[in-house]
Amino acid sequence: MTRLWNVAVAKGYVTREQIEEARILRGFSPGRPLGEILVDEGFITREKLAELHEDPDVIPGGRIPEEVRRAQADPANRTDHFVRIRRLGRGGLGEVWLAYDLELSRYVAIKFPKKEHLAKFLDEALILARFDHPGIVPVHEIGPNYIVMAFIDGVPLEEAGLTLEEALEAVQQAARAVHHAHAHHVLHGDLKPGNILLRRDPAAPRGIRVTVVDFGISQGLVELNERLAEGACVGTPAYMAPELLRAGGPAIDHRCDLYSLGATLYTLLAGAPPFGSGQTSEVIARAAAEDPPALARLSPSIPPAVDAIVRKEMSRDPAKRSRDCEEFADSLEKILWADPRAGKRIAGWRIPLAIASAAMIGLALGYLPSAVGRNVPDAAATDVAAAPESRHLSEGRTHEKSGNLAQALEKYTQAIEANPSSGDARFERGVLYCVTGEYEKALEDLLAALRLAPDNMRIRPFLHYAVSKLAELGNRP
Repeated sequence: MTRLWNVAVAKGYVTREQIEEARILRGFSPGRPLGEILVDEGFITREKLAELHEDPDVIPGGRIPEEVRRAQADPANRTDHFVRIRRLGRGGLGEVWLAYDLELSRYVAIKFPKKEHLAKFLDEALILARFDHPGIVPVHEIGPNYIVMAFIDGVPLEEAGLTLEEALEAVQQAARAVHHAHAHHVLHGDLKPGNILLRRDPAAPRGIRVTVVDFGISQGLVELNERLAEGACVGTPAYMAPELLRAGGPAIDHRCDLYSLGATLYTLLAGAPPFGSGQTSEVIARAAAEDPPALARLSPSIPPAVDAIVRKEMSRDPAKRSRDCEEFADSLEKILWADPRAGKRIAGWRIPLAIASAAMIGLALGYLPSAVGRNVPDAAATDVAAAPESRHLSEGRTHEKSGNLAQALEKYTQAIEANPSSGDARFERGVLYCVTGEYEKALEDLLAALRLAPDNMRIRPFLHYAVSKLAELGNRP
């Protein structure tokens, strides 16, 4: 929050939850002063608001970084309560900007899709917003024509200068993040060293944290198989699974991402992609017909167990790869604990001078039509002796996974009736209302969920989405 509202909270004039609710309601009238909304909603008196503006502790812009202050001088850089600082990337689908959130005093990355892609991006941003994993960039807000995400100031793996131990750690962290996406029925589709960012952090496992970025072409299995059947090329050839390159081959599944992770680790260990980075047709032909060269022949310092697992994940037969990304990550973790050579530097890599690289946020996420993208446990796995609320929630998620949205809604409603103070039940029903386009009901449930669970960061993007859709329709409950 800005200093003004921090002071307001400290003095007890208003609560953080009320400020957050006012920010959400402002979606109906972008640009309207937050204080005016707080007064209209009865959260603060006009007299207290006037006192705040005269308070000596409130210094307008007191902590705004200088680069933000300079950018703020140009009105063209303002988007609601964000100040655009510099463009981070531009592609066929839109632009990504580094920006500053004036209300929460933090840097963010904002994706501005092109007009013709806006509806698809906003709907699919809802899928990414449901992810709750430290290795996937979180969505902060979904506006009427933009998506706000965390700004990741990291280095692409290929530029990080990694030891063998660090390479194994980085890829196993990435694999666990991708497994989380798979559990939500979403494939990445373009995993490679450039789409995995690394930050040095002494408090993190082995001193590094990685974030998987650029879900720009990710999609569900049905959509991906349809695109392949039409002859589309999906991904980066040097890291694409062979089944993605074979016309008329068997239907693909999540194991194509496993292959890409294996190829990513191979590149980090060998210093070059497994089949080179020359002409696309050459790379595709080799990947479809050959196994990758043995890492042991390229560097005797690479443990045989590492070579074996990389070759396993890069098998041309998907059935010979790991069962899922979690199993792959577990295998890498075992090697890290077991092999004393894992701390050696590999392939002549050097740690470069300070490199700052922002996440190029692509959001063209997709999902299976039979699910709305949440990790949904089977009802059979739920303890029959569980509380009614938990049982109803589990059954509702199972119905939602199967596409039975009416039954899912009924179960979520029963969960709320069983426990009116359940933030989880309110959240689940609110998300489902977003999916079905009942935005007024969604807003009511999501606001209730926020009051019940103010620390649940997954609620806010859906609130902003519901408000933006209601504003677009000219409605307000």
